[in-house]
Amino acid sequence: MKLKSATALLAGWLALGTVLAAPECDAPPQVDLAKIQARVIVVGELRGTEQAPAFVGQLVCGLLKSGRPVILALEREGQEQVALNSYLASAGRPSDVRALVGTGAWAGPFQDGGSSEAMLALIEQVRLWRQAGQRVGVLAMRFDRHPIAPPATDRSTFSDADIARYEAILERTMADKVWVTQITHQGYTIVALAGNVLTTLDFKARVRANGPSFAEMLASYTSIHVIGLNTSAGGTRWQQRPNGKSGPGPLTAGPMFIAGTRIDTEVDLGQITASPPASAAR
Repeated sequence: MKLKSATALLAGWLALGTVLAAPECDAPPQVDLAKIQARVIVVGELRGTEQAPAFVGQLVCGLLKSGRPVILALEREGQEQVALNSYLASAGRPSDVRALVGTGAWAGPFQDGGSSEAMLALIEQVRLWRQAGQRVGVLAMRFDRHPIAPPATDRSTFSDADIARYEAILERTMADKVWVTQITHQGYTIVALAGNVLTTLDFKARVRANGPSFAEMLASYTSIHVIGLNTSAGGTRWQQRPNGKSGPGPLTAGPMFIAGTRIDTEVDLGQITASPPASAAR
């Protein structure tokens, strides 16, 4: 029921759009959009960078410019869907921004880079496209966090088996949400941005023992195109440290995806810079 509700919320919001002129932008030069026939594009990231969300924004803009409406699926909890819809329909005033970043993981103590300024900027760009009449929306593809689910910062009372099953449910639910959105929104391309472990597409590349990843389950449902990010210059990214504090940390040059996983298109982001939590400045 929750899955249907989230999809219905997104569908109702998307139905309000009217297509106007194509947005002014260039598609990412390292991605040949004309050759991507799959309606689901998966991008794996290391959270907490400015460049990964910016690249995804450029990717979405390129798709819109080519006449392909887009749903951007983000690794955000389902409870945020209403707040996301409200923000995307707003004027983007400071009070509108505060209303968004005051909810869910944006305002939580666990800041691993997933609720960064760069992520907020990506959502703001979608709002601007939406206001301009583009057929584009945002899907919060994580499941609704259950009140007794193990919190990210304290899982000491849960066994390894409990946590593995919890993570498996999380990834399966994300795949189910994206698949349902795809079949209920014919003609849309889904661009799903998620952590690099969730986007592995090779059983040999799994780094956890909790079964298929989000991308593996999604690929069993439908055709997907996987974009792997890499940094030729290294840099920094925002991280949650073991002591509970968060801050920028070093990122070495090289692939930002798990070794051995399937990559259909590889994109070099060059120099990487950390993006702090969006709530910190507000």
